[in-house]
This record gives sequence, C-alpha cells and structure tokens, in this order.
Amino acid sequence: MGAYTREDEHLLHASIFLLFTRQPFIKGEPWCVCEGPAFWHNPCKTLSSQGSLLQTPTRHPLFPWRRSNDWQLGYRKLPYYHHPSLYHDCINASIHFLKSLKAYGIDPSRVVICGESIGGAAAVVVTQTLLSRTDIPKIRAQVLIYPILQAFYFQSPSHLMHKNIPFLTKDFMITCICKYLAIDFSWKDAMLTGACISPSAWKKYEKWLSPDNIPKRFRTTYQPPESPAPFNEAAYLETKHAMNIDISPLVADDKIIAQLPEAFLVSLHWDIIRDDVLLYKKRLEDQGVPVTWHHVEDGFHGND
Repeated sequence: MGAYTREDEHLLHASIFLLFTRQPFIKGEPWCVCEGPAFWHNPCKTLSSQGSLLQTPTRHPLFPWRRSNDWQLGYRKLPYYHHPSLYHDCINASIHFLKSLKAYGIDPSRVVICGESIGGAAAVVVTQTLLSRTDIPKIRAQVLIYPILQAFYFQSPSHLMHKNIPFLTKDFMITCICKYLAIDFSWKDAMLTGACISPSAWKKYEKWLSPDNIPKRFRTTYQPPESPAPFNEAAYLETKHAMNIDISPLVADDKIIAQLPEAFLVSLHWDIIRDDVLLYKKRLEDQGVPVTWHHVEDGFHGND
C-alpha cells in the first residue's frame, strides 16, 4: 500500500484493532484461492478459533511506530454455513469484546475496526449495526481495505472493465456471492445484468450507485449498458435479500451513513470491486464523515 508517514496518524489515535480478514470460505475448497488471517496479519502467531477473539500485542500494521493490541474475529464459513452466520458471529463477538474492554485494560475511546475484502463488508456492517447501541463504547474509526460493499449491482465501470482480472474475476465473484447467499446459479445472469433489481429499488439506489458518482478518470473507457436490464420479477424474488444492508451496507440510508466514524479507505485500480470503495467514499463525504483515501494504481484484488 505504500509508505505511511506520521502525517497520516491523525486518523488513528487508537490502541485497538478489531480485525476482520477475508476468509469467507473454508480453505481447501477447490474454488477458493483466498488466504486466511495467518497470511494477511503476519504478526499474529496463532489464529482465532471460529467466533472467538485473539489478542496479539504488536505494532499497528499501518503505523509501525505505535504499539497496539490487535484482535482477530473468526466466523463460520462456507460451505457449511451461509448468510447470516458471518454477520451474527461478527456482531456477537464485537459486542462481547466492546463490553469487556475494562477487563483487558483497553481505553474505550480508542477502538478501531478494520477489515479487508469480505472482512471489510463485515467491518462496515458491524459499525453500522452498533450505531444505535448505548450500552457499549462507540467505534473510533473504520479502516476498510478494498471492501466488498454491495452484492446486487454489477454494472459499474470496474465490474465491466476488470471482469477478467485475477484473482477476483467476474465468474469467481458471482459464484462466491451465490454460494454465500444461497442463491441458485440459474439466477447468475439476471444478477449480472441487473434484471433482478426492481424499478422501485433502482429509483431508490440509483443516486448512490450511478457511475456518475465515480471520478471521470476511472471510467474513461466505460461504455454504460442499459442499467438495469428489463426487470425479471422471478429473479428479484429469489435474490432481493442481496439488497439488505447487512449484505450491501453501501446502500444504507443517509441517516445511518451520517453517524459513522471517520474512515480510512484503500482501493485497488484493477480490482473488480474498486467502485464499491469509490462510491462509499462519496457517500461518507456527502454526509460529512472525514475520509482518508489511499488508491493503489497497480493493485488488484488479493495482491497484499
């Protein structure tokens, strides 16, 4: 991600990371090439058991001169568990952790939540869900590293222009989404073309998902398709849960977005889900949430 300097430290006056890594699938599945937490979070010597917490005193991954405690949250994964298992595990573990800060000697004003890829989605969903809780400390900041933030609109510039870039290709991505959401593969084409988006849903979400919200330099060769395709009601009924904000937090209401803590976002230029980050960045900024953004010009999904 490049070098970070002390000038960047204004984002994180925090001593704790709640870390979500991108292992939504059990290792060893023939279609799974994602590495687990041991690869991504090198300082951790052992992995958290599913649904448990792991404390590892180390240095901040972004700011190595600062001491911190990093906690990894494990969760149940495919092929044995589907949504909402991941959501429930991350929420429950986070609540338990936030209620136990005193026992670990942790300053409740210094809790940062971090996630990458599918873990980034988990981090956002947890942060949004806990906003209304008054019995636990507030999250200080969110660090989101190329997160997947919606699972129903696949016609943005990055989805169409980078559909064959490894490691997260269009076919692999939609296979993972269908598996995770228990959607039959027969609806794959309807999802990719937007035929599963009802006219009323598109009217609501277009203002947030439109390619016009993405800076021009990211869509110079983009040819807008018919967006969305003619509505397929049967496909909508089978896939509409993909629009729920516990799966697609990018389309949460403005009143939720406005309450979120400041964010550090990382996007990768050749990533098929790059535009999720760009659209979320705009949503946060439009609601006055401070954002620090780092874009990796030669990055693609998974090249940590």
